[in-house]
Amino acid sequence: MLALFLFASTSSTSAQVEKPRVYINPDGNHFTRAQFDSIGAANIGKPIAIIDRIEKDKEIQFTFEVLTVNPFEAFSKKWIGQAFPNFEIKDVNGKIYQNSSLRGKVVVFNFWSTTCAPCIEEMPKLNELVSSYTSQPAIFLAPAPETLEKVNKSLDKHAFKYNILPDASSLFSALGIDSYPYHIVVDKAGIIKAIYHGSRTDLATNQPILNEGIITSIEENIKK
Repeated sequence: MLALFLFASTSSTSAQVEKPRVYINPDGNHFTRAQFDSIGAANIGKPIAIIDRIEKDKEIQFTFEVLTVNPFEAFSKKWIGQAFPNFEIKDVNGKIYQNSSLRGKVVVFNFWSTTCAPCIEEMPKLNELVSSYTSQPAIFLAPAPETLEKVNKSLDKHAFKYNILPDASSLFSALGIDSYPYHIVVDKAGIIKAIYHGSRTDLATNQPILNEGIITSIEENIKK
């Protein structure tokens, strides 16, 4: 599965790295970070897809494409207000999660991949989110398409407080998710209420900022 990160502005993929970043378009043209930012500014309203990320000895290369249609908007329009698809998946500890066992709780899904750089970058903020709702009727699930072995290797390097669901490719397919990270908030009755994609970046600190809408959606649905 291709790790594709969609965003509305170039700030969404910023991360604190030591190596310079080089951006490559479908024609093979190379751009500096400043030039890439200019491309994003010139295409306001159109999402930019980071298709691949390759770390070289002296630089990090990102292959990108400016999209004419925003697939995130189409995905949200299709699923918001619909029942979350039926599923039954074990977490990394062997506990089974399924729709019936989640009734009465607000469920926050983070669809991620071990190969998705933006997914890894936002984990510390997601961990803070989980810690904020330890005494609330909310549960946080993180489906990943990779095997238990691959997921555990990633978790050895990156702490993640969500309940991690490996081998969840069937759930990705049921929803039609082929990019990461996606955040889906499901209400106590199992209805999808909100959908978000990756965290944006604070340009002053160059650190991820959790999408405030996720917190708002959780709060609204806990109160209902």
